[in-house]
Amino acid sequence: MAAVTAGLTLVFAVMALRARHPVERTGFALIVGGAIGNIIDRLRQGAVTDFLDVFWQDWHWPTFNVADMAITLGAACLLASSLPQRRRKEPVRDQG
Repeated sequence: MAAVTAGLTLVFAVMALRARHPVERTGFALIVGGAIGNIIDRLRQGAVTDFLDVFWQDWHWPTFNVADMAITLGAACLLASSLPQRRRKEPVRDQG
């Protein structure tokens, strides 16, 4: 499992280096950083340590860690950078 994750992390690192848009670069960097954090946990402890546990009233979110947050935020950045961008309308100039 760690080898597959390491391979995918390398692919994302190369994609981060090739990315042109700052939001896209940030997204790839967050994903790579989070993946490296989870790989370190898995190699040192044999498992990823999840320690953030969120409750709100009767609702319980699955336990996660900081690396998971980075991966999720990175995916959100990539999604945001892939959305079509609005172009500003240029003012109509009077040719008169």
